[in-house]
Amino acid sequence: MEGELSYWTKRRRIQQQVSVHLESLRKAREIPDIERPAHAEYSGFALQHTENSTVCHDSEINQKTCGAVCEEEQVQERVSWYEHHPFQQPCSSGSDSDVTNSAYETKGHDYYQMSSKLAKWAVDFKISHNAINSLMEILLKYHPSLPKDARTLLSTPRYYDIKQVAGGSYHYFGVEALLVKVLSHKLTTRTLKDGEHIVLQINIDGLPLFKSSNSQFWPILARVSHPVESEPFIIALYCGSHKPGNVSEYLLDFVTEMNIINENGIVIDGKKLQVQVSSFVCDAPARSFVKQVKGHNAYYGCEKCTQRGVWKGKVTFPSLDASLRTDDDFKSLADEEHHYARSPLIELGIGMVSQFPYDYMHLVCLGVTRKLIGLWIRGPVGKNCRVGSNVIQRISDDLLKYWKFLPSEFPRKCRSLAEVDRWKATEYRQFLLYSGPIALKDKLADDKYQNFLDLFVGIYCLASPFYYTTHCQYAHELLCTFVQDFGRIYGSDMLVYNVHGLSHLAGDVANFGPLDRFSAFPFENFLGKLKAKLRKPNFPVQQVICRLHEEMNALLSTEPKKHVDVEVPKHMHNNGPLPGSDDNFLSSRRSLTRNSSSQ
Repeated sequence: MEGELSYWTKRRRIQQQVSVHLESLRKAREIPDIERPAHAEYSGFALQHTENSTVCHDSEINQKTCGAVCEEEQVQERVSWYEHHPFQQPCSSGSDSDVTNSAYETKGHDYYQMSSKLAKWAVDFKISHNAINSLMEILLKYHPSLPKDARTLLSTPRYYDIKQVAGGSYHYFGVEALLVKVLSHKLTTRTLKDGEHIVLQINIDGLPLFKSSNSQFWPILARVSHPVESEPFIIALYCGSHKPGNVSEYLLDFVTEMNIINENGIVIDGKKLQVQVSSFVCDAPARSFVKQVKGHNAYYGCEKCTQRGVWKGKVTFPSLDASLRTDDDFKSLADEEHHYARSPLIELGIGMVSQFPYDYMHLVCLGVTRKLIGLWIRGPVGKNCRVGSNVIQRISDDLLKYWKFLPSEFPRKCRSLAEVDRWKATEYRQFLLYSGPIALKDKLADDKYQNFLDLFVGIYCLASPFYYTTHCQYAHELLCTFVQDFGRIYGSDMLVYNVHGLSHLAGDVANFGPLDRFSAFPFENFLGKLKAKLRKPNFPVQQVICRLHEEMNALLSTEPKKHVDVEVPKHMHNNGPLPGSDDNFLSSRRSLTRNSSSQ
C-alpha cells in the first residue's frame, strides 16, 4: 500500500520521476548539432543546456523537489528552443516540407551564424571580454540561444601548458600542428603533390613589452616561403625579464620536433610532405645568441669572414678580402675566437654560415642608411661630415613635397629629417630606394652624393626581382666601392659591422634571391601585432595563447562549410512522450516522411 511506504522510499521515487521528466525535457529541447565547429570545446546553447539539466545531487534532495523545479524552470526559460523558436510557423499555402526547411534555416542555422559573426567581430576589433559580456546581457533577452559569457562565444581555452624554461615562462605551440593549419587554409587553389617540399623561414628576436619594466618576449616564428608564401606564425613563446638564460633549453622543443619532421615528414590530405628550413632571418644580436658566437662589436664578430677587427674607438672591419667562413669550419668550431659554445641548431644539419643571411632591414635600412643621415645632421665636427642646417631644411621640404606624388603602395612616406630619430625601417627604405636620390641631388657635395648613389644602385639591384640575377656581381662591386669610399669620406673609424656587412650581402642574394625574400619586414610586422594582443601587464604568455586560439576559432567558424543534410521534425511534437534516443528519433522521422509521401 502507498500509505505504508516509508518516507525515504517516497522521496526516492519522487526523485526518480523528476529525473526521468527532466531527461525527457532535455532531449526534447536540445538543438540539432548542425555545422558545429570541431575545434570548439563548448559552443553556446547546447553545452549550457546539458550543464543546466543535470540530475540533482544528494545535497539537493534535502530541498525535496525545489531544486528540481528550479532546474525545470531554468530549462524552460533559457533553453526551450522548440517553445521559443518552433520549427513550423503558421502558413496558409505551400508544402509542409518547404515550411520546415525555411524555418529551420532561419532559426537554428542563423543563430549559429550569428554567434560566429559576433566572435569574428570581437576578434577583428579586439573587443575586451567585459565589453562582450555586457553586450551578451542585452542580446540574450531577444536571442536566448546565444552564449552568455565571452569565453564561450570565443571558445577561449581554459588550460595552458606553460613551463619554466631558461629563467622565464615558456609555451610551445608546435611546428607540425600549425603548419597543417596554415597550409590547409592557404592552399585553396592548388593541391599538394606527394613528396613536395615545404620551405620554412625561421625568425628569433627579442620584443620589449613595456617601457616601465624589463619584461620581454623571445618568440620563435616561422613563415612558409614555398610552395606558397604565408604570414608568419608563432612556434614557441618565451617571456622573462631578460633573454633566455640557456639557449639549449630554449631551443630544445624546436630542435627535437624539427628532427622528427625531417625524418618522417608531415601528412596533409593523405599526402606525405617534406619540410626543410631554408634560412634563419634574425638581426645581429639574435644571430649571435642562437649561433653562440661573439657579438657584432667583438674583434671576431663578423659571421661571414675570419678577419680580426681593428680598434679605433670601436671595433672596425676595414678589410674586404679576408678569407670566408664555411659551414664545415663552423661545425668543427675551427675558429675558437669566434665561438662561445656549441649551438643546438647544429643538430638540425643546416648551414650555420650559409643559411644565416644578413637581413637588409637591420643591416641596410636601420643600419647604414640611418648612420648616413645621422652623419649629415650631427656627425663629428672635425671630419667634414655635417651638412648645413639650411640644406637639411631644403631636403626635408622636398621630402614633404613628394607626398602627393607617391602611390598608395608605400605603407609610409618619409617625414621631415627633424623627425628622423622616429623614422621606421620602411621610411629609411623609401628614402634610400626612391626619394633620396632626387631629394639629395644638388644639395650634397659631389663625393658624398656619388657615395650615396653607389649604395642606392647596389641595393636596388639586389632588391629587384628582375636585376638580382644579371647584376648581382655588379652590385657587389658597387657596395665594395661604397665601403671603401665611406671610410675615406667619413673616416676609417666608421667602418663598423653594418658597413662592412654590405660586402657580404651579394653572396646571400645569390643563395636566397632578392633581398625582400629573406628580410625581417614580415616578422617585425607580426611582432607588432603580437604585442598588441596584450591587454594588461599580468600573465602575458597566457594572454597571447588565448588571443591566438580565439583568432583561429573565429577564422575556422566563418569559413564556408559543406552542406550537411540534417533531418528535422516535420511537425512540432506536443502530445505524448518523446523518443528516448536519437536512433528512435530519426526512425520516427523517416516513418513520418514515408507516410507523408505515400499520402
